[in-house]
Amino acid sequence: MEKVSMVVLVYNVGKYLEKCLDSLVNQTYQEKEIVVVNDGSTDNSLEILNKYKEEYPNILTIYSIPNGGRSNARNYGISKVKTKFFTFVDGDDYLDTQYLEKMMDKMDNNTDIVVCDAIRIIHGQESSVLKFFKDEIKEKNKAMMLSHPGPCGKIYRTKIFTDHNLTFLPNVRLYEDLAVIPTLGLYTNKIKYINEPMYKYVIHDSSAIRQTSFNENLHDVFIVVEALSNKFKNKYHDELEFIYTEHLLRTASLRYTKFNEGKQFIAKISNIMHEKYPHYNQNKYFKKVSLGFKLLCFLAYHKMYWALKMIGKLAG
Repeated sequence: MEKVSMVVLVYNVGKYLEKCLDSLVNQTYQEKEIVVVNDGSTDNSLEILNKYKEEYPNILTIYSIPNGGRSNARNYGISKVKTKFFTFVDGDDYLDTQYLEKMMDKMDNNTDIVVCDAIRIIHGQESSVLKFFKDEIKEKNKAMMLSHPGPCGKIYRTKIFTDHNLTFLPNVRLYEDLAVIPTLGLYTNKIKYINEPMYKYVIHDSSAIRQTSFNENLHDVFIVVEALSNKFKNKYHDELEFIYTEHLLRTASLRYTKFNEGKQFIAKISNIMHEKYPHYNQNKYFKKVSLGFKLLCFLAYHKMYWALKMIGKLAG
């Protein structure tokens, strides 16, 4: 039985941290360790961590670093992993107690990544399932490129990161996962998927997805897609085109509609797509998306800001 490291990112999540840690220490899989990166928390998170450290000294290690954001914290956590396998857990989320056991049961010598699904937790109640892997795509490496780019809900063979010097972009505060997780498909097709939502994704007012004020971190998306494009190096054109379409043209544009300052950046996104992918609507993956998805992309591509903003309000 191989030991698995659970790399936990903690930043001011004291309200949720005990539930997270309880789910980790109570994993039915015995060969485990918890590597906590306390990213400069200013609330009671460190106090809670120290309490658990006293109770579980053999499996829990705490590293406190100056606040540098999730990219820096993830990179630091990976640098402390000494086991063959690891998984990411955000300190405000939690796991099904059989998460490690079921995931590691799928891991073998021919597998580099095991993926499960997540379930959104809103106001303490289970909501919709968040599908982490597009298993309908037969080529597993392409499925990884096009799946949800979140780093959690996956167990990785550590060497896939270390052998290819994969790191999250330093000082990038938003979209940091999009620059890394799709690139895993460049290096392996040895991926297995469990169609079960064992990762519990807690959505609250402080979640990145609930950002309510405009700030410069929103522009990280431009850094991230460029970095991703450089990694792909003209390979997998269809996949990279769809990533740009989904995450830049649709998702980032819709995010910008929440703020008055966003109009000029939607124009920037449109210009990028006109230059790089003017025929995005002919992409084989795009042809399979919903009509709503296509409409949002059309409006953003043609810089129809107010129509896009109106749809964004209706969508909540």
